[in-house]
Amino acid sequence: MNLEELYQHVHEEERLQKSPAAHIEFLTTMQYLTQYLHGHERILDLGAATGAYALPLAEAGYEVCAMDLMPHHLNRLKQQKKKQMKLTLHQGNAMDLSRFSDDSFDIILCMGPLYHLKEEEQRICLDEMHRVVKDGGIIFCAFLSNLAVFTTEALYPNSSFLNSSQYDPTTFKVINDPFVSTYVQKAEQLFQSMGFTLLKTFSQDGLSEVLAERINALTKPQYEEWLRFHLAICEQREQLAHSNHLISILQSHKTRQRLQDTTRLRLQRLSMQDHVQMYEMAKDPDVARMCGWKPHASLEETKLILSNFLINDHTWGIYQKTDNTLYGLISLDADQHRPRNGYRMLGYWIGKPYWGKGIVVEAAKEVLRYAFEDLHCTMISVYHFPFNIQSKRVIEKLGFQFEGTLHDAYEYYDGTYFDEVCYYLKQKPS
Repeated sequence: MNLEELYQHVHEEERLQKSPAAHIEFLTTMQYLTQYLHGHERILDLGAATGAYALPLAEAGYEVCAMDLMPHHLNRLKQQKKKQMKLTLHQGNAMDLSRFSDDSFDIILCMGPLYHLKEEEQRICLDEMHRVVKDGGIIFCAFLSNLAVFTTEALYPNSSFLNSSQYDPTTFKVINDPFVSTYVQKAEQLFQSMGFTLLKTFSQDGLSEVLAERINALTKPQYEEWLRFHLAICEQREQLAHSNHLISILQSHKTRQRLQDTTRLRLQRLSMQDHVQMYEMAKDPDVARMCGWKPHASLEETKLILSNFLINDHTWGIYQKTDNTLYGLISLDADQHRPRNGYRMLGYWIGKPYWGKGIVVEAAKEVLRYAFEDLHCTMISVYHFPFNIQSKRVIEKLGFQFEGTLHDAYEYYDGTYFDEVCYYLKQKPS
């Protein structure tokens, strides 16, 4: 079942309000969110659905951008929007936030996108959020607990889940379709690997799904006491496994310095919207031969490759400063021959129409400045194939020192091998 079909059957507008047990998720999340609201924050609500959080926040006077993949969710949200609300609606995918500028939001609510994204897609989404949230900004990132999902599915009345093909019978990992579940430690490790500070993780609903019938039968005083109990224990590690819905509160610390514009160029993070320009260059056999990869065969192939670049913190597009034309890519990668801190490898390629115009030299000088001044690198290496005379000239203009030749060191996509000519640099070019 695709997501469009799924959310035609899942009534998001009712999900958090349909019963006292279901309402616990909303009440818990708002309890934590209010700790980070001071009256002036600009908020991005990703996976906003029909506005469970966007509407009360906009009603309270906050500027809210609500984004969702499903047009019918946004249509319902639009119907409920009041004129005085500073609420804008956007239809789109959480992996592509290119419509928003860097450092646009104080708080991001990611309340649903990770429920449907595989890990590499989650990384793209997290990286986009890191870009658009301000330094020191807060992200509420929701995910699903595999242990709780298994328990809930297994104990539903008349459930056919047990002994089905919906989970791995050895590990009890629920199959990631259409929902993606994970384990608390793994999720937290992912968030931290993306450069966020993990402030805390809490369970949104605790035992509310498996005990819904009993919770709904409580008197009002009993319910209030149960809610107070849930809020008291919802950060305890032993409680997290029992909650279907969990949130990690993350804080952004933008340690990376911005690359400076050069005379002609702007060096910045790539966007999924660059795939058309990138494909037009990457399908050229001459470009591919110089880089050692197979010419791109389709826009879809380019999209897939581009998505991998988006999760690399030190890969940038080389853009024309005035009209944002994409010339190519430049990167600082781990040096495969010196896998130690302080050592990086310069990589680059540009489209054939832009060869011989000094673009790579101009871009590389700024990247090397960044490497030595901001990253405090010890040494930068760079390599080229013996037949790539253009790259040899670029490397020499940048002041790299010849180091030697590694024979038959690079395996081409077709299984043949080529020499790599090696250079190094220990200080930024003048």
